Amino acid sequence: MAVGRASIFGGIGRCIAPPRSGRAATSAGPVRSGRARAVVPERPVIRARRAATSTGWTRTTSATASSGRDSVRTRASSSAPALTTRDEPAATRETGYRFVVVALIALALLLCNADRVIMSVAGVPLAQAHGWGERAIGLVQSSFLWGYMLTPLLGGVLADRYGGKAVLGGGILVWSLATMATPLAAATSLPALLLTRAVMGLGEGVALPCMNNLTARWVPKAERSRAVAACMGGFQSGSMVGLLAAPAMLAWGGVSGPFAVFGLSGVLWAVVWAFAATTYPRESPSVSQRELALIEDGGSVADSTFNEDGVTRRMSEPTPFRLLLSKAPVWACIVANFVNNWGYFILLAWMPL
Repeated sequence: MAVGRASIFGGIGRCIAPPRSGRAATSAGPVRSGRARAVVPERPVIRARRAATSTGWTRTTSATASSGRDSVRTRASSSAPALTTRDEPAATRETGYRFVVVALIALALLLCNADRVIMSVAGVPLAQAHGWGERAIGLVQSSFLWGYMLTPLLGGVLADRYGGKAVLGGGILVWSLATMATPLAAATSLPALLLTRAVMGLGEGVALPCMNNLTARWVPKAERSRAVAACMGGFQSGSMVGLLAAPAMLAWGGVSGPFAVFGLSGVLWAVVWAFAATTYPRESPSVSQRELALIEDGGSVADSTFNEDGVTRRMSEPTPFRLLLSKAPVWACIVANFVNNWGYFILLAWMPL
């Protein structure tokens, strides 16, 4: 019994005793009963493979996490509203306000020609009411040109000095008020009517020079020919509108009808023009920095002012009239306009009669 008991306790002691030097305990695998399993050192190849597997798993996990973050960012960016031109700052947005100015100029030229030609239609009942003959009617029609031939050159000089906005606005006010006063002047006397028509011509004479002045300042060179074409289209359309609308207005409001409607339209235009236009696009709050750069970098006429000792002065050079009149193309334009207007105004003034 003693021997058997000793052998049992000896076996238990060997099982729980710490390993000897050169042996390592391992947790991999079960321990067989009765004796401890020797631990074999891990080979370098196996250790390298395990490290590589662990590193690859780590890289895969990192890549997966990064891909997940990128997909979340992509979904977030795709769900965010796209930036439109409405969200852009007003200073960088291209406004296109120069087209508004060009449209207003075209409308002014339409009223200019319409006011001119309604006398061709209204002159018939006026002559019948006052007993005027052909000579008197010819004086009435030509009196408009007495003033009209004086102000084109003067209008150009004034537009260059004070700006096309002020000169065109003042011109349309003058000719619109003269248009509204025409029936009253005709009822007063023939000289009063001739004077009223001459004043009307003075006002309309500045229209085309101001159109050239304003388009040179508001429109870049690449768009200038189209802008001038649009303005001249309005000018020529005025003859059509005036000749077509005047008979209906005569039937509606008598002799005063067309003069009152077109004259009042010009006054309303002048009010809108005073608030909507400026001499230079740089002065307009409706023009963005992007559009201003497009206009000025595109070859428009910039403001010719400079500061000296805190005082703003305008640079001006005398117009070289002698040089201009020495050029053959200038005389070609003069002769072509003379011949064109000879037939044009005869048709406008005398066709209804």
